[in-house]
Formats: sequence, structure tokens, C-alpha cells
Amino acid sequence: MTRESPTVYGGELSKQANLINANLRNANLRNADLRGAVLRDADLENADLRGADLRGANLYNARLDGANWRNVRIDEQTILAPKWRRAWQIVNQPSTTPQDLENIDLAGANLRRADLSDVNLSNANLSDAILQGAQLRQSNLSGVNLEGANIAIASFVNANLSNSNLENAQAITTDFRNADLTQTTFVAANLQNSLLQQANLNQALLRQTNLQRANLSRAQLATTQLEGDNITTANFSRVNFENLTQNPVNLPNADLSAVDLSDRTLEAWNLAGANLQGADFSNAILDGTNLSNTNLEGANFQGATLRNVNLRNANLRNANLDNLTLIDTNLCQAMMNNQVLCQ
Repeated sequence: MTRESPTVYGGELSKQANLINANLRNANLRNADLRGAVLRDADLENADLRGADLRGANLYNARLDGANWRNVRIDEQTILAPKWRRAWQIVNQPSTTPQDLENIDLAGANLRRADLSDVNLSNANLSDAILQGAQLRQSNLSGVNLEGANIAIASFVNANLSNSNLENAQAITTDFRNADLTQTTFVAANLQNSLLQQANLNQALLRQTNLQRANLSRAQLATTQLEGDNITTANFSRVNFENLTQNPVNLPNADLSAVDLSDRTLEAWNLAGANLQGADFSNAILDGTNLSNTNLEGANFQGATLRNVNLRNANLRNANLDNLTLIDTNLCQAMMNNQVLCQ
């Protein structure tokens, strides 16, 4: 039988309580008086310690991954590993937090809503950390390990995250605008609704990454690897795909308005249902590309070659088709010059 985690409200625990090896995982210890308590080897993973008094408490070898340190009281007599004392400081005394935290190990720490802007966290270990709503604007996070971390709603505006690891990270509605994400790994990361405008994603790895409704307008994607089924409905407007050598690319229903794909070879790309209004395909070679149900109004196909391309139900109003070469291309029910073809 699985033991349920206890709910302990302030005042219910006596001072100097003996809680050695206690199972307090996920426990509600808000405002609890734990002065002098012996919590050696206790399991406090994900415990809610907000407002608790831990002055003089012994937390030697206690498991504190995910524990909430907000407004917790400790003192010099509190026995606490340096890692967790630093996490407490970051959450409760941001003005005293050092600006250089290079190589620090804060794996599993709960740093929700912490202010780490302009801090050097290069090569830090933040795997499985909770940074939900945290501020990391203009911070140096190059080489940081954020594998499995929760960074939802956090701000990394203008931050340096080059060569970092965000595998399996939860980055829902996270703000990466203007961030340096070169050579960053996003394997199986959730970037749903994230803001990536003007971010540098050159050589980044986006394999099985969820980019649903993410905004990548004007982002740099040279030699980026885009793979997976959840790169849909994302906004790639005016994205720079220069030097993207990957074939095929799967971007159905994405917003690719005004994207520059000129002089490119698009082999077996799936862009079905995408918004390609004003896109530039001049002198491009499209081979086996799926453009069915796309909005290509005002697109530029001058000098392009389309071979085995599916343009069924596409909107080609006001598109530039000068010197366009069509080979085995399906134009049935496409709209061109206010006329539907192949009804």
C-alpha cells in the first residue's frame, strides 16, 4: 500500500521534532514551526515549505528536490547542504545572490519566479529544476544543463543559451526573444506557445520538439534540424532558412508568410495548409513538395521549377509565375487569377 503524503499545517509539529527518515514527500508544511527539528535523511521532495521556520533544524542528507523555499526561515545553525542553502538564497535574498554562478549544481532545485537576470550560469547543472516564471534576461547560460527542467513562462530575453541542453524541458509560453540558442538541443522539449522571435537557432536540434503555436518570426534557422510531428501551427513568418540543408521538412499548417526560400531545393517538404502569403520561391526547385490547401497569395515563383508538386486547393492569387516550370504538378481546384483550375 502506498503511503499518502501528510498534510501538516503550522503549529502541528512540536519544536525539535524527531523526523529522521520521515516520508514528507509532497507534504504541505506551510508555516510549520520546525525549529530545531531533526530531519536527517528525510524525504522532502516537492514539499511545500513556504513560510516554515527551520531555524536550528538538522536537514543533513535530506532530499529537497522541488521543495518550495519561498519565505522559509533558516539561520546559521540550520544544517543544510550548500546546494540547498544557495537555492534558498536565490529565492529569498536575490539582492545577495552572486553574479557569478558558473558550474553551480542546482539540479532539482525549486527556483520558481526567481530573478537571475544578468547572472553568469554558464555550464550550470539545472536539470529537473523548477524555474517556472523565473527571470533570466541577459543571463549567460552557455553550456547549461536544463534537461527535464520546468521553465514555463520564464523569460530568457537576450540570454545566451548556446550549446545548452533543453532535452525534455517544459518551456510552454517561455520567452526566448533575441536569445542565442545556437547548437542548443531541444529534443522532445515542449515549446508550445513559446516566443522565439529573432532568436538565433543556427545548428540547433529540434527533434520531436513541440512547437505548436510557437512564434519563430525572423528567427535564424541555418543548418537547424527540424524533425517531428508537432512542428505545426507555428509562426515562421520571415524566418531565415538560409543554409537549411534538411530534406524533407514537415511544417503543415505553419505560418510561413513572407518566408525566403529562394534558390533552395525543397525535396518532399510537407507544407500542406501553411500560410505562405508573400513567400519567395524564386529560382527554387520544389520536388515532391506538398503545397495543398496553402495560401500562396502574392508568392513569388519566378524562375522556379515544380516537379511532382501538389498544389490542389492552393490560393495562387496575384502570385508571380513568370518563367515558372511545371512538371507533373497537380493544380486541380487551385485558385489562380480568380479562376478555379481543373474543377
